[in-house]
Amino acid sequence: MIQKIKQCFNNIKYRSKLILLCILVSFLPLSVMGFFCYNQTINLLRTRELDSLESSILSVSNSLDSKVNTYQNLLAYLANSNVLSKKSNPIKYNTTIFPLTSVELLIFLNKKINKVIKPITPNSP
Repeated sequence: MIQKIKQCFNNIKYRSKLILLCILVSFLPLSVMGFFCYNQTINLLRTRELDSLESSILSVSNSLDSKVNTYQNLLAYLANSNVLSKKSNPIKYNTTIFPLTSVELLIFLNKKINKVIKPITPNSP
């Protein structure tokens, strides 16, 4: 196999060999450089995407912390409120809230708080 390649190469004219050599010499560095640039670009894009993802996760985490703090403050307000003690219909807590996940618990509390706040807030004429 190698002998056939050598024989074919030897049978080619000098001018064709020179053109082939110039093409190989110019193509090889460009290929290596292209491969290097491709890998660098991929690594840079991955780094940027990971940073963006981390930033998004941090933003969502801060948003959830803010909502949880809001619910805690509302619950503290309702627990200490005199208006709530005057209400004849107290909040009935169900034993099913304990197995709920934190998101389901937040939704459950939001519904209960909205039911309590709606009668308390004055209606605007």
